[in-house]
Amino acid sequence: MFKNIFIFEIKYRIVRPATYVYLGIFFLLAFLGTVSDSIQFGGPAGNTFRNSPIIIANIMGILTAFGMLVTSAIMSTPVYRDFEHNTHHLFFTLPMSKGSYLGGRFLGSFVITVLVFAGIPLGIMLGSFIGPMFGWIEPDKAGPFNLIAYVQPFVTLVIPNILFSGAIFFALASLTRKIVYTYLGNVILLVIYIWGVDQLDNLDNKMLASILDPFALSTIGEITRYWTPAESNVQLIPVTGLLLLNRVLW
Repeated sequence: MFKNIFIFEIKYRIVRPATYVYLGIFFLLAFLGTVSDSIQFGGPAGNTFRNSPIIIANIMGILTAFGMLVTSAIMSTPVYRDFEHNTHHLFFTLPMSKGSYLGGRFLGSFVITVLVFAGIPLGIMLGSFIGPMFGWIEPDKAGPFNLIAYVQPFVTLVIPNILFSGAIFFALASLTRKIVYTYLGNVILLVIYIWGVDQLDNLDNKMLASILDPFALSTIGEITRYWTPAESNVQLIPVTGLLLLNRVLW
């Protein structure tokens, strides 16, 4: 039964226009953040490539943190949808376990959310490729293509960040069965995160602050604090030490 519910959720989401609207939004934001001087997502300036590993990681981390509204919209609706359309009576009379029902709904929505956020690396890739061609980026601001520079932060930042925030929103919707509480929780979580990052920045113990950041933005900043532009252009953020502790915790 878990498999059937999981596949149903995937099929339902994959044909919904909203899925591709969300994907397009993240694609466009990442693309503009790569080719435009007006839209920047942090990271080192100067001689750092627009598609350097550190810039890619910063864009992915920031968009997953502030893209919680999209995560909430996808992850909070599966169980709520059954109550909204009054189909929960049908599901609950079938011979299925709680784990199969909730697990299938959760995992199906999680896979679709990951697909939506895949628009971020695609946008950076296209921006760094055509930006110099159209004069949007100076040729010396775009480095060589490195696939692992996109894959590594997507696996270590985007997917765990979606899992963390998505689990909260899915749990809120499952427990309250009220979509308003989920969106309220999204606003509260975002406000707490912004406030928390500000408080963490004021800590004297930067290692502790790096570990406590649920989206790892402070962690990336601490790891790369003393990197030179040459290092930032080619060096991947190591998944050891602070970053590993942060990811395991959250």
